[in-house]
Amino acid sequence: LPTATPFTVAPSSGGGGGGGGGGGGTTTYEYSCDIIRQRPRDNTEYRRKHTFDVSFVVLNNGTATWPAGKDVTLTQDLGGALGIPVGTVVLQLPKMEPGDTSPVIGPFNAAAPDEAGFFVINFKVEGGFCWPYVAFNVVR
Repeated sequence: LPTATPFTVAPSSGGGGGGGGGGGGTTTYEYSCDIIRQRPRDNTEYRRKHTFDVSFVVLNNGTATWPAGKDVTLTQDLGGALGIPVGTVVLQLPKMEPGDTSPVIGPFNAAAPDEAGFFVINFKVEGGFCWPYVAFNVVR
């Protein structure tokens, strides 16, 4: 039988951990965010026409400072739960250093659509590096 040719696996530069017990570095980005204190939590179930509030906070988890005045805009409202036009600027963010959090965005009064299904409300921070959303289900 032929013998196997030995080879060496070189770790990649930058990026993530390995599977099964391997560790690894972390990747950081200049412009990045997390959404915290989101209401409702994703996949919350509501009955048709139930009213609820939508709110969230943006965390700058990148390495760059965001200048004051970045718009947070509603980009999609499946089912029309918020009742405001897509494209509406809902807040301008203050200057945000890495690790800073925004003021609470919202609360917005929302109403579950009159049809059962899965619905998403999408927002965008100016620059396209942060896309907050709220996803919920309407049950019969």
